[in-house]
Amino acid sequence: MMELLKRDPSPDSGNKNDQAHAYTALALPPGSKLWSKAGWTSECRHDAAYSELPNGTKFVLATFTMNHANQREIIPTVAKAVVEEFNAWK
Repeated sequence: MMELLKRDPSPDSGNKNDQAHAYTALALPPGSKLWSKAGWTSECRHDAAYSELPNGTKFVLATFTMNHANQREIIPTVAKAVVEEFNAWK
């Protein structure tokens, strides 16, 4: 399953609006690893991600929204706060 969900979040690896470059991926520092599944409809925007940061921290973050499907910044903003907290630990 991890092979199916593996994403390359590096800037040069593809479309900036796909699952590897939008959603949680926007909050990850360079050198991070990402496995994720995102979803988007006219009413919701969701992302479930397993990430490994360059400092060795590993975490799972699932973010679900309702009635904010067009607000693309919500998921990366939540993820950025989580990443910053984990980076403060090490």
